[in-house]
Parts: sequence; C-alpha cells; structure tokens
Amino acid sequence: FENFETELQEKRKKRTSANIDD
Repeated sequence: FENFETELQEKRKKRTSANIDD
C-alpha cells in the first residue's frame, strides 16, 4: 500500500499546486 500512499501524496501536491496557481 506504500505505492498507493505515494500516489495520494503526489495527487495532493498537484492539487495544492493547482490551488496556488489558481
């Protein structure tokens, strides 16, 4: 499940980046 957690973290990072960009 480590991979899943990493993917979630990356998605969160992307979401945060998008929010900042917005």
